[in-house]
Amino acid sequence: MNSIRCIDDDPLTGNARLILSGRVGIGDAREFRNVALGLIKRHRGISIDCDAVESFDASAIQILLALGREQATGGKAFDLAGVSENLAHRLALAGLGR
Repeated sequence: MNSIRCIDDDPLTGNARLILSGRVGIGDAREFRNVALGLIKRHRGISIDCDAVESFDASAIQILLALGREQATGGKAFDLAGVSENLAHRLALAGLGR
């Protein structure tokens, strides 16, 4: 991953905001997972900004799916922003709507 940046409290929503950029792949999976788990523990809502993401591999999509399901199970907010049409299609096929 070229960059993973976490803003603990987004002033607009009060949720945590995670900004991803570059190519998100298997080499980034552990860091991405650990950051996501930390956000789940500390925040009610999570927004992930994918605007600067060039590509996601299957491991990154699995983390997004697990995070979205965990948030939904706990009644917590989960939002993906800046999702390309290609990524939105892949996420929909995997079971995570836009």
